[in-house]
Parts: sequence; C-alpha cells; structure tokens
Amino acid sequence: MGSSLMRRDIHYLQGIETEEAVEIVRHCFFSDEEMQTNERIVRSMEEFQKQYREMLNYWRYERCLAELYSESKNTVFKYYGKCEVCNSIQALVVDYQGAEEQNGIKIPNWRERLTCPNCGCNNRQRFIAHEIFQRYEPGMRILMHEQKTHIFGQLQKELPTLEGFEYMGKGYVPGAYYDGVRFEDPCSCTYADEEFDIVLSSDVLELVSDYRAAFREISRILRPGGKFTFTVPFNANSQETEIRAHIQGDETEFHGDPLYYPNPIEGYKPLPVYQIFGWDILEDLKGCGFRDAWGKVYYGIKEGYLGYLPIYFEAQK
Repeated sequence: MGSSLMRRDIHYLQGIETEEAVEIVRHCFFSDEEMQTNERIVRSMEEFQKQYREMLNYWRYERCLAELYSESKNTVFKYYGKCEVCNSIQALVVDYQGAEEQNGIKIPNWRERLTCPNCGCNNRQRFIAHEIFQRYEPGMRILMHEQKTHIFGQLQKELPTLEGFEYMGKGYVPGAYYDGVRFEDPCSCTYADEEFDIVLSSDVLELVSDYRAAFREISRILRPGGKFTFTVPFNANSQETEIRAHIQGDETEFHGDPLYYPNPIEGYKPLPVYQIFGWDILEDLKGCGFRDAWGKVYYGIKEGYLGYLPIYFEAQK
C-alpha cells in the first residue's frame, strides 16, 4: 500500500516543477528538526543495523524521491541544499550516473552525486568539508590523501595549513612531483613523526595492498590526540574485510573479477582495488597505534547528505 500511496502523491504533483515537488515531499516526511544533520556513533554491525531500522523513514523518503524523479522523465534534477564548501544554498545536481535499478525504478547514486554546481563537490566531499570546518582551529595542520580534487582546491582557499598528495600506485618516488602533483605512498610517506593534527582520506585505502601498514603510517605522522577521518568502500553487513587482490612478486593477483579505479592523474594506469572493508578495521586501527576507533552514520535532509545510511570512520591517536 505504501508504494501505491507514493505513486498517487507523485500524480498529484504533476504539472509543477520537480524541484518544487521535492520541497513539498520532504516537508511532508519530516519536521524542521528532523531535517537537521545528525550523526550517530556505531561500533559494530549490530549497532549499524539498529540505526538503519530507526531511520526507516529516510529510506521511504529516498524511495519517494526516486519515484518522483522517474515520473518526471528527466535525466538531471536539482535538490536544494546547503553546501558547506560554498557556505550557501545551492541547486545540487542529481543524475543517473552510477545509478542502480530496483523494481524498474532507477535509484540515484546519492553518495557520489548531489554535486554542488558552484564548487563541484559531491555529497561525500561536501560532508567531509562540514566535518573539517566543525573541528578546525587556527594553526592546525591537516593532511589529505588527495590533491587534484575539487574539495582539496576549495578547502585550500580556507585553510592555509592544509596539505595534500595523490597516490598513483606503485613505482613512484615518495615526495616527488609528477605533472605538478605530489606523490606519496600512504604505507610509507616522507612526512615527519607527529606532524599533523588531522589526516583525511577519502576512498583511497582500498587501493593499497597493505592497509594495516597505511594505518600504522598515519598513526606515526599524527600528533597525540590527533584524528584520522576516512571513508572507504565498506560492507556494513560483513564482519571481515574482503581481500579482492594481493601482490605476488611485482604483479597484482586478483581473487575473482578484477576491479579498478581511475588514476587520479590523467594518463596514468588505473589502480586495482585490493579490499572492500568490513567491521574488523576498527580492531585493526586499535592494533596499529590508535587509542580508539569508531564509525559514524550521518544523514542530512537540508544539506543533501542522502544515501543508504552513509558511514565514515574516525580513529584517535
């Protein structure tokens, strides 16, 4: 019956702009307080599943949006939300790039879309900016495992102590520059001990063959009390990290179908994905020099932080 009711709502909204319909729908689903960004700490699969059940109304909302977009027959949509990078309300862009289909309805890849037309940052990147601005204090040194991205370029304008690099795979010299971009290996970098207050990594550590070595290296360059904040491809329904490939000699051997990500620098070889992470990384982090580690699920209607219970991770030295 729920699906039928949503289709009637969409039919009722025909004749007005899709963006206006989205505004009506979200005010039907949520109070102003419920639309504020909220974060909740999770430390296990069970806690994650509990949060999922408590947030079912958000998934009904997303399903309704997907049906609304489908009914409009458009391929690009706008979702008005605040961009923390630009510190303003923007018409965030949603399209079907990376979409999945469920029961004949295309579901946008919310995590990688909802892109700000002004700064070019997507949902995941805008939230990282939100977190940085929340905790930044003058003089803090911040390192990002990226340099050629919209989010790095925008944050560098605001944060004079921000540094970054790109990981382009094996065979390059740490600390050297390639096409104007600094290269570092997250498992063995050239930074000094206890050099940074915050280290940020956004979907990079799945591309290194020894992620525990990367955890130890990040702990080494963080100051006592410093935080490591990161996102990775993550299976919230798996306790164990899935190893998809390993290094044998000088070659990468895959377990199953190969999976590659584009290289951050155009013209360089794509990077193999070595693992999809599970909940065991929290104990791995604590075993690699961090005092504590946890996951955080978050959601924000007004800011456009949508998706299947987005999660990021933190570890404190």
